[in-house]
Amino acid sequence: MLTRLVTILTACLVFSCGSPQEKPDRLTPDEFLSAKHSEARTRLNNFLDPDPWVVSVYDNGRIEHTGDSLIWTGILLASLPCDPEAEALTLSLQQTLWQSMGEIYRHPTLPDKISLDGAIGLYRGISSQVHRCTWAKDLWREWVLSHRNFLALNDSKLNKASEVRLENGFEILLSALLYSLGEGSRPSSTDSFAAKMTAWAAAVRFSKPSCFRLHLGYQSLRILDDTGVGISPRQRAIWCEQAAGNDVPLIDHYCGRKDIRPWIEAFSYNTWEYRHQRCGDWEKPDGKTGLETPGIDLMHAIVEAYTPTTFLKGFSHGTRN
Repeated sequence: MLTRLVTILTACLVFSCGSPQEKPDRLTPDEFLSAKHSEARTRLNNFLDPDPWVVSVYDNGRIEHTGDSLIWTGILLASLPCDPEAEALTLSLQQTLWQSMGEIYRHPTLPDKISLDGAIGLYRGISSQVHRCTWAKDLWREWVLSHRNFLALNDSKLNKASEVRLENGFEILLSALLYSLGEGSRPSSTDSFAAKMTAWAAAVRFSKPSCFRLHLGYQSLRILDDTGVGISPRQRAIWCEQAAGNDVPLIDHYCGRKDIRPWIEAFSYNTWEYRHQRCGDWEKPDGKTGLETPGIDLMHAIVEAYTPTTFLKGFSHGTRN
């Protein structure tokens, strides 16, 4: 154990990772950051198809990546302030989710498709809203209960037509959500789940495959943060040792290695579809010719790093430019 701790501390010294045991302080955004968020929020109206499901759109109007729509839409919930427009968007999403009574899917055009990442994105959106928004607890309670009941009746399957289940160990995320809604007890331990996320991060770091599992680990840990369950400072330091340093700006910020402000200032639409699931050290920008992307990664970075209570208006839910 001593050797392990020495390794962690040495890695932090070498990579200047700051204090990964502690989450960075959230600051009030200045006028520049508010304007950047407002710009992205206004632009988002072009990427809700059907409203409020987030997609990418080619310049000929054809929508792209409906398969990622649930995770992006969930992350959108975690990327907005708690104003009436965000509440209206949430209610609109719930109207479609209620039609399946607790079952979830990638996109309304893919009612028989689901993935674990889509579930994690939705759970994160809910946990963030419940943590930040006074109206969210009452708004989400009944749907989350219906989702729990659906899983219980369908052998943990997220969708009846799919064999994808809430993977072993990830039930802690749903338990944490229920706890934050006053509908269950606090999960007793996060040790095994934190170890699983650390193993995922280590696998990405050493074998350099697609980076998306780092992002899923990040969002999963943020669900635990939002719900007051959390992981210990020691677990956080170990995860950050494995997860940070791959050029994922949001994770580098979260782990205290690098301020995300320069990345926000340099952000360019349509270069990456969603930057925080890609390791810049070995993955190339995935934007395509003629493909307009929604900029959820920009909005999410701003709200994750700064308190989203003073952002300028600009999002008109239900209106496409």
